[in-house]
Amino acid sequence: TRLRTVTGVQTCALPISTLALIEADRQRDLVDGQRKELSERNQELQAAHKRQRLLNERARQAIETVTSDTAIEQLTREQELRPDQKDFLDKMIQYYAESTREVDATGEERTRQARAYHRMGRLNQALGRSQDAESAYRRAVSVFQQVVADSPTKPEFRLELALNYNNLGILLRKSDRPAEAESVYLEALATLKAVVGDFRTRPEFRGTLAGVHNNLGNLLESAGRKKEAEAALVETLAIRKQLVSDFPNEPIMRRALAMSQNNLGWVFQSTGRLREAESAYAEAIALYKQIIPEFPNRPEFRLGLAQSYKNLGNVLRATERPKEADAAHAEAQAIRKQLVADFPNRPEFREE
Repeated sequence: TRLRTVTGVQTCALPISTLALIEADRQRDLVDGQRKELSERNQELQAAHKRQRLLNERARQAIETVTSDTAIEQLTREQELRPDQKDFLDKMIQYYAESTREVDATGEERTRQARAYHRMGRLNQALGRSQDAESAYRRAVSVFQQVVADSPTKPEFRLELALNYNNLGILLRKSDRPAEAESVYLEALATLKAVVGDFRTRPEFRGTLAGVHNNLGNLLESAGRKKEAEAALVETLAIRKQLVSDFPNEPIMRRALAMSQNNLGWVFQSTGRLREAESAYAEAIALYKQIIPEFPNRPEFRLGLAQSYKNLGNVLRATERPKEADAAHAEAQAIRKQLVADFPNRPEFREE
């Protein structure tokens, strides 16, 4: 190797290949450092996105809790909503409306979209906006139909589809469109009957089926189709009796059974079968008396008892038992009088 002198010091020139290796190592270290830094930043972003998704999910769950069917039902028991309650419901409707516009066409997001439309229907109904509620329920039905088609092995989606059919039917009946209401009730029954037999331990399936039969029966009775109404209400009664037998510790099911006895009693009364009507009303009264002490904050249960007493009194008077009739009517009047005293702002508790 040739030597050269630099400022009086002898040095040895490095081969070109050695310099290239040093540079390559330096470049690799630089790239590795950049990759490591990029990976760390990516992990930080993923962690941040995960935290954000978790926060969004918690917020969504909180909103769905305060707008659940149970929470909305409690609001609808009030005769008139306060301005702050109306404002809150409006904001929730806007939230769900925005959520339906943002979803992708995936199975999970489609299910959330259907449930958002369901809640929009309930909220608009609570605010008395029938057209908006109807539109929301129809969209819920449409999306749930697709959800059921995509997931045929998940019966819960059939239950949710049937519930939206039922809610739509109630709305249509109230808006004086009985033919349309009957059609959607029948759709709800067909949807449920396909799966209800496989879920004997799931009371919500049979309970919903009974509720739809009941609503259909009342619709048919008001249309003068007595035989069809009786058949639907007898079916309701049979299901609810079995539910009470299977779940004896669920008093709310006894309340549903009491309503069925009262409704069937009305059909018996209107077709001249007064003994059968009397028996049905007496069964309703006995059931209401059992459950009212367990639900002191549910005045509609006391109203149901008063109505059954009044109906029984009418039957007793028609069968020429005036003293018993007077006693039954006195019971009904006393209950209503107490309801008016306890809830002076609830006009539906006053005697008709």
